[in-house]
Amino acid sequence: MTSAVLIGGIRGSGKSATLICNEHRAIVIAAEAVQAKAIEIALGSGHDKRYDWDIWDQNLQERAIELLGAALKCRYPNLQHAGKPFLIEGSFSVNDWFRKSLLCAISNHFSVSIDKIYGCIFHYEAEVISNQIEARGRNIELCYVNDFRKIKEERDGYSGISENSDIDWIKITSSEDLHRFLEIRL
Repeated sequence: MTSAVLIGGIRGSGKSATLICNEHRAIVIAAEAVQAKAIEIALGSGHDKRYDWDIWDQNLQERAIELLGAALKCRYPNLQHAGKPFLIEGSFSVNDWFRKSLLCAISNHFSVSIDKIYGCIFHYEAEVISNQIEARGRNIELCYVNDFRKIKEERDGYSGISENSDIDWIKITSSEDLHRFLEIRL
């Protein structure tokens, strides 16, 4: 038995950096990369909407565990469980059917039972997120730099997830909150 810690939040909020900083403490999985690979397996590599929720029609949702399992094998061919908890980054995990399918695929892939699931949403100040986006310098994200209204809108879209979810999502508003959250759970 093991636990899974899920991390969600908008672009530039520090999800990937958190994975990198905790590679020694947990088995880290990038949910969006696994999801994109699953779509590629199902629809081919030429599909340009791999990160779009609309792509997951009823047929693909029914095959989600199978597709996500195949994607895990492709993305993480040599990853071993080694008794560590899972740290799963990606805003896709806030969607109940996707999260349940991904966790089932992970359990199957690693032959382990996940008995505790924790979720956190990065909810940093818009200025902090803007600075992080600017520092990354990804062209596709530069429209967010100094657009605090746009950042707040997207960030605040995660505020109501706990109400519609089967797990409690904790709002992380500072690096100290994040450190305390992970220290207890990893």
